[in-house]
Amino acid sequence: GGLGAGSHALMGQGLVEEVLRLRPEDRRGLIEDVAGVRPHRLRMIDGRRRRAEAEENLARARLLAAEIEPRLRTVERQAKRAAQHAELAAELHGALCDFYGREQRRLHAALSQGRAAAGERAADREAAEAASARAEQEMERWRRDLEAARERLDAAEAERRRLSAAVRDLESKRDLTRERRGLLEARVAELGADVATLRERLDAPGEEPDAERRASLAADAATAAAEAGAAQEALDAAAGRLAGLRRVRDEADAELERLDRAARDDERRLAESGRRADGVRAGLPAREEALQTLRSRLDGAEAAVGEAQTAQAEAGVRASDAYERRAELARDYNLATARLRDLETARAGRERDLDRARDRLQMLRELQGESEGMHQGLRALFGTRGVPRDGESTGVPGVAAVLRGVVHAPRGLERAVEAALADYLDAVIFTSADEALSTMRLLVQERAGRIVALPLDATRVRPPLAMSEEPGVIGVASRLVRCRPEYRAVVDTLLGRTLIVEDLATGRTMVQRGLGDAVTRDGYLLRPNGALTGGRLADSGAFTREAELRALPEQIEDLERSLAEAADVEERRRALETLADQLRLAEEAAEEAAAARERAQEATGQRRADLAALGGETQAAQEALARAREELRQAEAVAAEVDAAGSGREADREAARAARPGDEALAAAEEAQSARLRALGEAQSRLRAAQEEQRRLEERDEAGRAALTRAREALAGREAQRAQAADDLAACAAALDALAAELAAAEREREARLGDRGAEAASPEADALAALQGEERERRAVLADRQARRIEAEKALVEAQAALREGETALERLREAMAGDELTIDGEGRVAPLDGAAAPPSA
Repeated sequence: GGLGAGSHALMGQGLVEEVLRLRPEDRRGLIEDVAGVRPHRLRMIDGRRRRAEAEENLARARLLAAEIEPRLRTVERQAKRAAQHAELAAELHGALCDFYGREQRRLHAALSQGRAAAGERAADREAAEAASARAEQEMERWRRDLEAARERLDAAEAERRRLSAAVRDLESKRDLTRERRGLLEARVAELGADVATLRERLDAPGEEPDAERRASLAADAATAAAEAGAAQEALDAAAGRLAGLRRVRDEADAELERLDRAARDDERRLAESGRRADGVRAGLPAREEALQTLRSRLDGAEAAVGEAQTAQAEAGVRASDAYERRAELARDYNLATARLRDLETARAGRERDLDRARDRLQMLRELQGESEGMHQGLRALFGTRGVPRDGESTGVPGVAAVLRGVVHAPRGLERAVEAALADYLDAVIFTSADEALSTMRLLVQERAGRIVALPLDATRVRPPLAMSEEPGVIGVASRLVRCRPEYRAVVDTLLGRTLIVEDLATGRTMVQRGLGDAVTRDGYLLRPNGALTGGRLADSGAFTREAELRALPEQIEDLERSLAEAADVEERRRALETLADQLRLAEEAAEEAAAARERAQEATGQRRADLAALGGETQAAQEALARAREELRQAEAVAAEVDAAGSGREADREAARAARPGDEALAAAEEAQSARLRALGEAQSRLRAAQEEQRRLEERDEAGRAALTRAREALAGREAQRAQAADDLAACAAALDALAAELAAAEREREARLGDRGAEAASPEADALAALQGEERERRAVLADRQARRIEAEKALVEAQAALREGETALERLREAMAGDELTIDGEGRVAPLDGAAAPPSA
């Protein structure tokens, strides 16, 4: 069997590892079948067989040439066979060179394609890794953008709170500045009235005082000064009380305004929190229902994944069982193929051995029948019948046997026994001396040659040597050979005094000791008289031929019996065809199981992808529900905080209202201050009038000028105070304008940043955050796709590298096979003999 056309072998998917685990001989046979070189291999085997036959024939020719010189035709035929062997060897060499050259080129091309494919797969893997890295970088950049968007949203919220606080602070400062401006306006009005009074007094004409007038003016001045001092003290006390009341009122008003602003802020926060909480509460059942639905779907997806995994495992088990069954059948098929091939090879070898044994037996019998190797006397006695074998009838009256037919030498000692018998090897054993003499006279009369006769009745019996074991001595020759009992006396007489030794040195020692003759395994015969016989006659080898003639029939019977036992080749071929059918069915079952496993793997992958997607959706829903509940909790916390703050603010508001002076108290204080101020003015006016009158009276000019100067100074002081108050009023107005501008700028900035949007979800930062969160699923899907592509690229690269290694292994096996055939690839890429290997003969 094989993998070529018309063969019974099948190669299915997944058997590459099985092929690699085969023995090198089986794997080489598969590769040769795939390469289509089976005919060449068969021709090579046939050529080798024919070459072996030619070599055996050549050996037989040499043996025949050495044994039978006249048979030249046989030698010529063997020479022709040797020439055919040379032609077949040259043809085999050419076929091997052609096969190995084409196979080497094919494997190199396959290796080049495999390396190119491996390079492409490596490039694909690098591209997939780069794409996956880019996707991961984009995912990381998206996470950073998401974190930055959250930070911007937090910053925007903090900025909104800061701007709101700044607006509230500016409004508070504006209100305080307005109150201060009112106070300064009142102060400026009072100082203006004082300045007008002083000017009126300065502009009034003077009178000429008299002494009584002076005394009266002095008394009036003293009284007025006392009244002015008391009025000033009362005015200062009233102004202090009024300033304290105003300060307490301002502080209480500021505290009330702060509490009102805080209440308004809390109300706004509570309203916003309530709106968000209402929205969350409205969507919470839907979110919980969606989460429950997702959990149910997730449970179903997990169950589906479990079922898919179970189905995949079962499909894997079925595929493994199918592959194991296919591998087992493939092993059985390959073993059966190898056994059948071995059986056919063994049968062919046995047939060749049987043919050779029959040819050899026929040749020996022909030699024996043609009396080849016998001298003239034996031919005259036995004619074409040849020398009778042990137990066969001689056909000659009085002749019992021929000595070489009844003596059986042990294997390996044939030449030694032949040399020991020497001229007695072809001796004829007669039943009596008379029969021997009669036969010899007949030969003399016919001039038919000479014989050596051994009459049984005249043979003098000599007992053989009794030798103990000694180094180098194999034994006494008569004790080592086998013969029939009636011929034992003759054998003991001829070989009883001959020792068979290992080498010449031992033989010389035995002869010198006077123990008799000595003969070595190689046939060197040493005699006590110093004679040394050696060499090989052309007609020697009688014992060898006799041994072959005895052993060849038994060998032929054994070979025929072995061939009869190996006659079930056809049955094995039918069993091999049955195995091939089973293997084909197993291939189909394995392919179907592999397809089912692939489908199960795809289904499992799809279920896992669905499970991962549902897991992501469930996680997102859980996070959204947690955020909604957190918002509800925060809303409740805001409501509780607002309630607690409202309670505290109400207490603070009552305390501030209680601490704030009433309008009646302020009006009374202001009226008291006005009265004190009027009293002080009147007293000061009377004092100044009296003093002025006195000065006019006492010092008409100087006193008048001095009084005038003082009045002017007082007027200048009042004017300076009024100017200072006016400046303060202008500064207050400027500060108020600046505060108004700052307040407007702050409100514009707040409107520019927040506009009319009050909810976090409607801000640009919140929109950007929501957009980034919406991209999460898409980006994760892209990342998963890139990672899956990278895994596929790595799998393709591993498969390409495995194919490349298989090609390299096949090329290495080809080189080993070439080395086994004593061939190699030279520097130019051609198939050439190895260094030191003999080149095949030319046809």
